[in-house]
Amino acid sequence: MRIEQIGDKTRCEKLLENREIFRAAYRLFRKTFRLTFQDFMDMNLSLLTLEPKLEIFKFDDWLHSKYGQYENEGLSMFGVLKKNYGEEIALKVKELI
Repeated sequence: MRIEQIGDKTRCEKLLENREIFRAAYRLFRKTFRLTFQDFMDMNLSLLTLEPKLEIFKFDDWLHSKYGQYENEGLSMFGVLKKNYGEEIALKVKELI
C-alpha cells in the first residue's frame, strides 16, 4: 500500500490532525438532529479533502421528510435550518458542504 504525501505529511497524519473537526461534525449531528453524521457523510469527498463533508442530497432528503417541500415556501436548505435550528447551526452545516 502506498502512502501519499501531502507536503511534509502523509494523508494519514493529516487526517489524524483533523480528527477534532470530524468529532465536531459528529457532535453537531448528534446533539442538534439526533442523527449520526456518519449516515450523512460523503466518504469519498471527506477522504479527498481530509475534512468532514456532507452528502448534501441525502441530508436534503432527510430535511424534506421532516419539514416537507420547504422550497414551496421560498426557503433554501440554509433557510429551513436557520428557521428551525438557528443561524449558528445553519452556518455550521454550511461549513460541511
